[in-house]
Amino acid sequence: MRFLFKTLCFIALIISGIVGAIYIYQDEIGEYLVRELEGTYIVQDTQNIDGQIVKIEEMAESITASLPKVSDIIEIAEEASAPAPLQVKKDTVIESVLTQAGIINWTNVQRKNNSIIELKENAQLNAAASAKVNDMFTNQYFAHLSPDGTGVIELIERFSYAYIGIGENLALGNYEDDQALVQAWMDSPGHRENILNSQFKEIGVAISKGEYEGQAVWMAVQEFGRPLSDCPQPDQNLKYQIAKNQQMLDDLRIEIDKKKAQIDQLSKLNPVYNKRVLEYNAMAKLNNKLVEETQNLVEQYNNQVAAFNECIGGG
Repeated sequence: MRFLFKTLCFIALIISGIVGAIYIYQDEIGEYLVRELEGTYIVQDTQNIDGQIVKIEEMAESITASLPKVSDIIEIAEEASAPAPLQVKKDTVIESVLTQAGIINWTNVQRKNNSIIELKENAQLNAAASAKVNDMFTNQYFAHLSPDGTGVIELIERFSYAYIGIGENLALGNYEDDQALVQAWMDSPGHRENILNSQFKEIGVAISKGEYEGQAVWMAVQEFGRPLSDCPQPDQNLKYQIAKNQQMLDDLRIEIDKKKAQIDQLSKLNPVYNKRVLEYNAMAKLNNKLVEETQNLVEQYNNQVAAFNECIGGG
């Protein structure tokens, strides 16, 4: 049977001028008889001569390669509003009682009088303020920066307070009462600015009486904060999915390039050609679908970042 088919092929070659160009093609799959006829090819396996007309596939899918850039969140400035500590004469002896609740109350009275939203008491800021006042008495200093180099930022972060903005007011002396202490801060431009800062939303206060430089005095600490939660946070799951998709696209692009290289090595007469082109087109469609999906994710994430950045900048 095989001898008969090859004989027929020989005869076909003789009459090729009539029916079109005829080729015997052999590759790793087998031996084929290929006859070109009006832009299509009749492909016949020499071991199975049932021929079929095969349309030559084109690499119809273009590759969508580019993705929009993922926006960056504005870095929160590591700055604290810390005016020079307020101190009254230590030799002024007044028998008074100062309270945390009273200082917070009179602080909010000042804000209310200036049409500014009241501050909410925050436990973490209270803890930071308490640590600060105790440290100043223990180490006998009166400053925003401790002898060991701990500043306002380090202090606040030690108590895991996530913030957009922070500030600190300090006072030392013997004040008549809570109202008098807050008024003394209000009479100082830098301290007044912290008290009336509309971006601050939370407060922590500590007040303590102890010995400083040989005299009994009060020390007071106000910690102001604008919590990170005050601004809408970009969805980190979105960012993770974008990164995951980008890695998948990188891997897919490598495979697409390999497939393209394989196709470039093949003749269109090769019966494997159609299969490889179809594989390429399927991979290209998958790439483009994933690119489109990722573009939508990036757009969503970038919109969230823009809203967050505007919130940080605008207050």
